[in-house]
Amino acid sequence: MTSPASTQTSAFVQIQDAIVSQIAAVVDGLCVGVYANRLRPIAASKNAVVVRIEQSSAQDVVCHAKDWRTLYIVECYAHAAPRTDPLREADVLVSRIAPMLAALDLSSLGVIEVFGSGGIKWQFDEANDAMVCAMLGFEVMHRTAINSITPWGSP
Repeated sequence: MTSPASTQTSAFVQIQDAIVSQIAAVVDGLCVGVYANRLRPIAASKNAVVVRIEQSSAQDVVCHAKDWRTLYIVECYAHAAPRTDPLREADVLVSRIAPMLAALDLSSLGVIEVFGSGGIKWQFDEANDAMVCAMLGFEVMHRTAINSITPWGSP
């Protein structure tokens, strides 16, 4: 049985859950963990994808509804063995995820439009092993009822 809290989630979380689910499908078979809002570092020698909600801004009020622009960040973490390039590992993740994000259809969750990535930000780290994180940002315009943050059209 589902708890009331899980059925009453906001549009922001429902959209994020759908993104996580679709990413998990496109990286299936790559031994990659896919997480939402994970804060702890990814274990060495593991690759992972983390989807974070960065910011939401209320926009126009139209027909008893409120439009929102929400920025989501997809972080692709890749580790590599010594003297190998972790960028190649991250590139495999990015090459699968970027096209999926470009074709994202979340209209059933009140999503009006998905605005493409503003690019990819790359971060490199070499503590005990080589690691790279490729960050893809994209915005989602979505609609909620004027007095609620549940997706437009939800009961």
